[in-house]
Amino acid sequence: MPKANTRGTIRHRPDGRVQLRAYAGKPPGGGDPYVYDYLPGHTPEKELARHLTALVARADVIAADRKAMRRGERPAPVADLPRTGADILEAWWESHARHLTTATTVRTYLDAYLIPGVGRVLDWQFRTTLTRQEAARRPDLFSLAAWFDQLAERGSVGNGTSSLPGQPLAPATLAKIRGYLSAAFTLEIDRDGSYLTRNPCTGLTLPEAGEREPTCPDPAEMARFLPFLAGHTRRRPAVTFTRTDRDGNPYTVTIPERDDREAYERVGRELLAFSLLVASGPRPQEVAALTRRQLDLRTGRLSLHGEGVVDGELRRGETEKRRKRTITLDPRTLEAAAAHMRAQDENALACGIRLTGRAYLFSRSADCSTVIDPDGPSQAFSRVVTAARTAGLPIPEGMRLYDMRHYGITQLLRQGRSPAAVAVRYGTSEHMLRTRYSHAIPGDDDHLADTLATAWGEPVGEGTVISIAAHEV
Repeated sequence: MPKANTRGTIRHRPDGRVQLRAYAGKPPGGGDPYVYDYLPGHTPEKELARHLTALVARADVIAADRKAMRRGERPAPVADLPRTGADILEAWWESHARHLTTATTVRTYLDAYLIPGVGRVLDWQFRTTLTRQEAARRPDLFSLAAWFDQLAERGSVGNGTSSLPGQPLAPATLAKIRGYLSAAFTLEIDRDGSYLTRNPCTGLTLPEAGEREPTCPDPAEMARFLPFLAGHTRRRPAVTFTRTDRDGNPYTVTIPERDDREAYERVGRELLAFSLLVASGPRPQEVAALTRRQLDLRTGRLSLHGEGVVDGELRRGETEKRRKRTITLDPRTLEAAAAHMRAQDENALACGIRLTGRAYLFSRSADCSTVIDPDGPSQAFSRVVTAARTAGLPIPEGMRLYDMRHYGITQLLRQGRSPAAVAVRYGTSEHMLRTRYSHAIPGDDDHLADTLATAWGEPVGEGTVISIAAHEV
């Protein structure tokens, strides 16, 4: 146990925690003149000393504020007090994150990773990275780079089923944690009196995801998968249950395996339309932002306005990945979208609502006035892929919703369509297509093979084989 600071005390509590206490002046209205902090009982001595020093510094600011209030002077603004990482994250949650459609996911990340990891760090202590010399000289500073390295190595909290605590975190999870923390810092910087002048997440590099096993299906696999995705070929397992007749005698009833006719009504129709639209050109974020008036069912033209749903929020304006363009849908995709829209109309009319062109093409509300987060269809798609593989369909393991986009691009290029035209339709660059999908652009190589055919000279025919034994003397 480190020696208690002359202006602060450290003591172990019966519940196993360590209590830090510092004098913060007499409150004008009376009450407890101390401020407190609590740490786990196994906290190292150096860490206890660091937190006590920070607590005493914070108590000095509060004491000066209370003294000014007792004298009737203008008190120091509360905004001048240092704020912890938990304060910053909770302020972002209250003012912004809790209103997102992904609020449940955000709250899970806050409680599982962010608040336990950086919740006790004061705002002025955050740094993007620290050298060894800086870390040794300033133990009161906190390196985000070092913290993310720990998360990448053993940061998993486990989910009780497929993963265990202490396992490495996936790059995508690390990126989401950084995104939430960066958003909270951005809000804090704009607050009057904040100690932050720049976002500590700026310039923070994370481990890159390695190469994935290719999961894009081929046409034969897609032909078998789409009916299953729509719910037309799904099967429900046999069910056996026991009932009792009027005389109290038990009897057993078995419902044999049968077609899952409800699958199309439950989710198949909507998921099929969403997936085929992703395969036809728009990204999932763009599909989630579509309104009914953007699709002309008569001509099959779909107008994209450079809008998308990001982190559960509708974002307007073109970016590198959201571009204004108009595409024409193929008959199967158009029919899937029309069937989904008819079901939307029926559901809305049953609630006494008539949908307008401003209604979103994909929505969870009866009046279709709210957007959905593309993570929802993406997760539903992955569950259907798992069920399809269990049912014996030969589709790639780990196939994702985004593979529908890869599939559409690959098939167009393999059939000789212009990479420039495909790039415009899918809102990307021709350079990217030629770099990533070079295997699907055989046209540029055909004439080279024709030229090589003449490079080997005229073939030499087989000569007559003369037996050596016939010429022996």
